[in-house]
Amino acid sequence: MLSVIIPSRNERFLDPTVRDVLAKAAGPIEVVVVLDGYWPDPPLPADKRIVQLHFGQARGMRPALNAAAEVANGEYLMKLDAHCMVAESFDVALAADCEEDWVVVPRQYRLDAENWTAKKHDSDYWYLSYPNLDDRGGEGASNDGDRGGRTLHGRRWGQKTKERQDVLIDDLMSAQGSCWFMRKEFFQRLGLFDVENYGTFSNEFQEIGLKAWLFGGRVVINKKTWYAHLHKGRKYGRGWPLGRHDADKAARHTLKWMTDDAWDERQTRPFKWLIEHFWPVPGWPAEWGPEKDDCLASIAEEAGTVAPISANGRGRAYSSHMPVLMDLLSKTDGPVLELGAGRYSTPLIHWACAVKGRHITTLEHSEKYFAYASQFADTWHKVVKVDDWDTYPLDAPDGKRWSLAFVDHEGPRRGTETKRLADLADLIICHDTCGRDERKYGYKDAWPAFKYRQQFQLARPRTSVVSNFIDVAQLGLP
Repeated sequence: MLSVIIPSRNERFLDPTVRDVLAKAAGPIEVVVVLDGYWPDPPLPADKRIVQLHFGQARGMRPALNAAAEVANGEYLMKLDAHCMVAESFDVALAADCEEDWVVVPRQYRLDAENWTAKKHDSDYWYLSYPNLDDRGGEGASNDGDRGGRTLHGRRWGQKTKERQDVLIDDLMSAQGSCWFMRKEFFQRLGLFDVENYGTFSNEFQEIGLKAWLFGGRVVINKKTWYAHLHKGRKYGRGWPLGRHDADKAARHTLKWMTDDAWDERQTRPFKWLIEHFWPVPGWPAEWGPEKDDCLASIAEEAGTVAPISANGRGRAYSSHMPVLMDLLSKTDGPVLELGAGRYSTPLIHWACAVKGRHITTLEHSEKYFAYASQFADTWHKVVKVDDWDTYPLDAPDGKRWSLAFVDHEGPRRGTETKRLADLADLIICHDTCGRDERKYGYKDAWPAFKYRQQFQLARPRTSVVSNFIDVAQLGLP
């Protein structure tokens, strides 16, 4: 079921908005309306699908959303401003393309509220503006004249709209905030909404979008459906007052995302990752974009391939397996298998085994990373290009078991190869094994094949060690 949550404060168009939602939903639905310090006139229709929460004194939009989400019964939540129209079967269309860690925004149209008709808007995409604290930002950067000053403001991204007009489900850096859709469980995991740090109103979608992306999730636009929003302006006035204090408070905290100081351990991606992911972003100086790694670039050029992607600020997430890998390399002495080359794992395994004379085999499917790993090929380090994982044998040299195997190759193959190695390796290190990653990479199907399993908790994404031969709980992992 879908719970549509509608925060409202002195809303003239609340009644037609609620009626529109109920009339156009194709599946089971409830509409949770928060009446923040007022009663609507006319009253809302008598419909068992409507839940009304009334605050005697106005508390603000964030508290209203939190209250509505708490009582919502649906698997999915959809926030909608109280002056909006929706498309037919909007609920079905949005749920069809909403994974467990996605925030989905339908295409936004303009609402003519007097005639209750929708007009197409000319922009689908939004970006976060560069806060021009050093006066080096380009066109689109935020300055003192913006409400809240120089911070991460949402801006319409017309050029991207033209370039991506045929992509129906696409990554979205930010959004306006009048409508969003996600699973209730994901809403709770993101800790929405933070009144203490952001205040009661401002920077709603900055909080949503930054938490979703940097948690490790995704924000997308769904152009298969739409909603129409009324820009109220002076003609219709604001429901909630937007005071300078509230705007400044939200702006100051939003700026902390740039130094990765705005959230807690749930953040698994650095802020710079987001800018690189959408690069080039209007107004952002060049140093925020991807940096060319000269060493890797020269290796790739010699191999006739493009350079491997630079990790830059992503290194913390990409290298979270290293404490476990270093520890177990020091505690074992037999042959090592690496499934999927990496700019962190391959050099570490190579040199750790070199000093002990241990045999290593690195298996890689990607041309790009095979070219990178090939520089480490040596008498004790075999690097192999794998064309078909299903048919490539994973047996250790001389019919023995691998002393240690490290699994970090592409997609759901990780779970498949982990299971294949169950009786071929003493210890298997598996990278990216928490939450959604555990399912994404197919590990859940592999775990039942093992007698012992332990997850390393210090760093995210998590790393797990499994075995059928050694009780990993006794290894004293860091």
